[in-house]
Amino acid sequence: MWGGTPTLLEANPQPYLALTRHLLHRKLYAEAAEAALSAISLDFARANAHFLLGVALAGDGQLNEACQALHTCLKLEPAFLRAYRLLVRIHRKLGDEVKAQAYEQQYRAVIVLRKDKFVPLPQPRASTPTRAVAPAGNAPAAAVEEMEFIVVSGLPRSGTSLMMQILRAGGIPVMTDELRAADEDNPEGYLEWEEIKKLPNHPGILVQARGKALKIISALLPALPLTHRYKIIFMTRPIAQVVESQWTMLERQGKPPCLDKQRMAVAMEQHSQHIRQAFAVSSRVELLEVSYTDLVANPQPLIDELAMFLGGAFTPGPAVISCIRPQLHRQRQPVASGLLTSGK
Repeated sequence: MWGGTPTLLEANPQPYLALTRHLLHRKLYAEAAEAALSAISLDFARANAHFLLGVALAGDGQLNEACQALHTCLKLEPAFLRAYRLLVRIHRKLGDEVKAQAYEQQYRAVIVLRKDKFVPLPQPRASTPTRAVAPAGNAPAAAVEEMEFIVVSGLPRSGTSLMMQILRAGGIPVMTDELRAADEDNPEGYLEWEEIKKLPNHPGILVQARGKALKIISALLPALPLTHRYKIIFMTRPIAQVVESQWTMLERQGKPPCLDKQRMAVAMEQHSQHIRQAFAVSSRVELLEVSYTDLVANPQPLIDELAMFLGGAFTPGPAVISCIRPQLHRQRQPVASGLLTSGK
C-alpha cells in the first residue's frame, strides 16, 4: 500500500475510504484507486471498498479492471445497487449491450425483490486481475532513520494557515515553497509545500521537511509512513463555518462546488471524525486538537497548551499573539439551518 511503505493507519481501513471518496470528488482516479486498495488490504470483506475501487478504475479508463472490482463487490454484497448501475454504464461504453442489459435486469430485480431474497445471476469472469502494484525489484528496503515531524492539519478553511504562522512566529521553521500566494481569502499567506501532495506515491519525500513544521491536508494524513513519529496539530472549527468559508472561497475563484452545502457538511464532518479517532489511538502520534474559534476569541490558554505540547522548540511571546487577527475571522456563526455545527 502506498508504494509498499507501511503507513500510520494500517489497522483502520476507514480513513482510506474517506481518502478515496475525497480523491474521487477531485477526479484524481489513480490516487483514489491506490487508497481503495489500501482499504481492501486491511478489510477485504468491505463491499463498499471494492465498489469505490471500481469507480476509481473506471474513471482512470481501466474498464476491465473496474468490472472485476465490481464483481468482487457483488460477491460480498449481491444486492449492491450502485455496482449494477456502474456495470451497466461500463458495458455500454465497451459496446457490450448484452451484458449491459443483463446487469440492468439484475438491478431491477434487486429493487422489486426484498434484498434478503435476491439471488444474483452468475457473474462473468473478468479478463484482467486487479492487484496492488508491488515495489520494483526483490531487494529488501533500506533501513530508514526514525524522525519526528510537526504536522499541522485539519479541514480546509479551519485555521491551518494561522497555525503555521503561529509556529513560525514561535521560532519553529516551516516547510513552504511560497508557490501559493496570499490572497483575499488568506491575506497572511498559506505557508504550503506543493510537493507534499506526492506523499501517497512517494512517502520518502517527507524527509525533506526534517526539522520543519509542515501543513498536510487531512485527506493525505493516512499516507504518513509508519517509520516516523508525529506531533499532529489538528485544527477544528464548527462545520457550518468551514462549509460557508469554503463555499465563499470557491465562488470567489469561480469554481462550482461539487456538493451542496448539506452534503459537503456531512462528508467533511465524517472525514474529520474518522481521522481524529484513528490518530487518537495511534502509538506513533501525539495529537493536539485546537479549536480555531477558541484560538481567535481567547488565544493565550491555547498558546500555552501549544507550548507544552511542542516543548522547548516553541517560544510563546508577543510575536505569536500578533499573528491572531480576529478581524480576519469572517464566518463566525452557522449561517444556514440544517448544517452540522459541531467543532472540536
